[in-house]
Order: sequence, then structure tokens, then C-alpha cells
Amino acid sequence: MKITLLFIVCLVVFVRPVWGIPILIIVTSTLFQLSHYMVIPLPVGYLEATESIIVVLCLRLFFDRKLQRNSNLMLQTCTNTLEQEMMVKRVLLSAIIPYVVWQSITIFIGVVSSEGTEHVRYGIRYFLNSITPWLLIWAIWQLRYYKDKILYYIALITIVTAIVHIVIQATDYRAIMPLAYWGNPSAEYLHQYENRLSKLIYDVYMRVLPQGTILILFFSVYYFSKYIIGIYRQKLFIILSIICFMALAITLTRSLLFSVLWGFLIAVILAAYYRLYDFTRIFRVFNILMLLFFVIGIYSATINPSFLNLWQERVDTLITGVDAKVFSPENPSRGLDNLASIDAIKDSPFLGTGSPRHQHQYSYRLGPPTDIHPLLQIGLVGGIPAILLFLRLLYLIIRKIGLPALGDSERIIRILPFTAILIMTALIVNTIGAGGTTSGNGLIAMTLIIGMLAVYYPSDATDAKINEE
Repeated sequence: MKITLLFIVCLVVFVRPVWGIPILIIVTSTLFQLSHYMVIPLPVGYLEATESIIVVLCLRLFFDRKLQRNSNLMLQTCTNTLEQEMMVKRVLLSAIIPYVVWQSITIFIGVVSSEGTEHVRYGIRYFLNSITPWLLIWAIWQLRYYKDKILYYIALITIVTAIVHIVIQATDYRAIMPLAYWGNPSAEYLHQYENRLSKLIYDVYMRVLPQGTILILFFSVYYFSKYIIGIYRQKLFIILSIICFMALAITLTRSLLFSVLWGFLIAVILAAYYRLYDFTRIFRVFNILMLLFFVIGIYSATINPSFLNLWQERVDTLITGVDAKVFSPENPSRGLDNLASIDAIKDSPFLGTGSPRHQHQYSYRLGPPTDIHPLLQIGLVGGIPAILLFLRLLYLIIRKIGLPALGDSERIIRILPFTAILIMTALIVNTIGAGGTTSGNGLIAMTLIIGMLAVYYPSDATDAKINEE
């Protein structure tokens, strides 16, 4: 059944490549854990829908590209746009290729030199989760003449996911929570799944995160940026931003709320720097804050009276407890995992270990690591050079593509929301460890934003299209 389901999905992606990225988002970044129903066991590890869809999509686009070249089909593009596209491609290649190649080499060395199947399995899985999603940027570039349609579908799927998530949480519909948030887990996560089921009985409030949490975070900042710079449909944009914000706030996750608030601030700073934010309309920000407080107050007063109290407890725990000590042995989970990871990186600072998990001899606790800092995961795989290459990657893309010169207002309006998201990702999300965007669904979300930034940067000077059929 799983093979048949995965085959049908890949066939649809191959036949209709424009639907490929929206289908990937539906499978990997919504509710009900649809990807769990397409996992194919292998002799070492397993094959997931994520890498299958990405590879099939790229193969179809590669064949389309070969067909165009063999048929001498040339897109009519003005010289200025062509130069801009070449600049964007050079920046992307110079930023991404060194990081991807280095991580691939270290994973290969780690797999070859490791003992036991567990280390090999983690190395291969990390390669599939953290290297193959970078192909999405190339796929978006090949589909750049359909960028508006693809962005619309991704946004629509994310907003629907946020709304359904809010409804489930607001109604406290616990009967559907296991299916909606945890799906059909593999044997590796069965114990964790059973612990979550037991909490449904006695926990007053269930803190659950949908698969598309990072995309919801990104689109909250995206629509807020659209609202701040004052383009059309402002009321719609602020409503959509608040929907995504509430979907994050209702999870009681401090790092997500901190990230989205910083994302809002970054959007305001960018708009002010590029003179797109009129300070005579500063009441817009006050209107947003008042509306947010009103919505949260209504929810707390009518639906979940304990909501604000729970948030107060979470904040107090962060200030007075050990939750903020993420690199201290006082934190029994995250702190010990991060310290063990640092020790492993110290022993292999150049090539890393080729695996995103430190080996058992470094562990400070009995169970497996569950919450390693995103940058430390990169360092475990490829050592300190991998961390530096990843930071360089984000810096080059933001600096060379995301921050154009002053006065280029038309381009700035197109790309400012994506730039705000990437700056938030680099400075906040991957720093405080809010899930991170270095692998899995978080990396898929970030590569989509990078791809959209790349295709919206050049001037729109052609209506030409690639073969969609």
C-alpha cells in the first residue's frame, strides 16, 4: 500500500511538475503526517516521500531542459534581466555548492569509516534530509515563470494548515490529535508516541506542533512585511499574518513566539531603511498590537481561560528555571545533549563525525539525544568548517541578493518579505534553536524562501514558459 501511494504521488509530480512543490508541502508540511504513510523500509534505513518527490521533480525538469536545448527553444529575455539572472545564479552556486559538497564528503567518510549500522543509518538519513532539499532551489528556478502560482499554492496550504491547527487546539479535540500531529510513527519513535498518548489523559493543555510550523512562522512574517510596506490588500495581509501568529502562539512555544516577534521587528527595520515605511503611519503597528491583544484576550476569556496563565508559567520558567541554560549541565536534556555534541566536535573539529548525533561515549544521559542545537548538528556532521560554510551561505544570499541598493523600490517591494524571513532565520531561528532550518521540514521551508527570493529578484521581462505538460 505504501509503495503504491508513493508511486501515485511521484507519477503526478512527474506528469505535472508545476504541482510538484505544492504536493511536497502537502505531504511534508501540513497536518495528519501524510509522509508517514509513504515510508518504504530499506536494508539500511528507509525511503521517505520527501526525497522521492524532490528527485522525481528534478528529473522531470532536467528532461524538459534537455528537450528545450535539443529543440533550440530560446526564451526571449531582455539583456538586463539576463544579466540579473546570471548574477543570482553565480551567488547561489558560490554560496550553496561549497557547503553541500563539504557535508556530502564528510557524510561519505563517516559512513565508510563507521562501525555498526546505526551510525550508517543516521548518516544516510541526514544526507537525504539535509542535502537533497537544496535541489528545490534549482527546481524553483526552472519553474520561475510559474512563481506566482507556486507561491500562491504554498501560502494557501500553509494558511489552511494554520486554521485547522487553531480549530483543533481551540476546541481541544483530543480524539483527532494523535492522527493530526503524530500520524503513524515508525518503530523508532513508538515509545515517544505512547508517551504523548498518555499525556492526552491527564494534561490540562496539550502542546502540539504541526509539521508545517516553520512555514507558518515564515508566512506570518511574510504577510506582516507585505502589510508594513503598504501595498494593496493591506487588511487581508494583516489578517493572514495574525492567523499564522495565533497558530504559533497557541502552541505555547517560547522560541517560536520570540522568532516571529523578531521577524516583525526586522521587517519594520528593513522597510524603514529602504524608505518604504512611512512613520506618519506608525499607528499601523499600534493597530496590529491592539488587534493581537484583543484576539488573545478573547481566546483566553471565552475558549481557554488558562491560556494566559500557561504562557505566564512558560515565561517564568524561562527566566527563573534552567530552560534558558541550553549549554549547561543543569538542563537535563537540551543542555546535556549540546555539551556532548560540543565534546564530539572538539575531538573531530575538521571533518566531524558524519552523523547528526554524537556517539554513545559522549552522552551524558542514558537516552538518545533529542534536542541538539541546529548549528551543532551541522558541526557534528562536518566539523567547524561546515558551520562556517553554512553561515557564509546565508550571509552571501542575504547580502548579495536580499539587500539591493537604495532606490530600487520596485525590486525591494518584491523581495523584502523574503529577505526579512531569511534574516530572521539566520539571526534568530538557527541561533535560539527554534527547531532550526538545517534539515528536514525546516530546511525545505528555507530553501523555498531562498528559491522565491532568487526568482523574484530579476525584472519580469518575459511571458515565456517552460513545458508544463
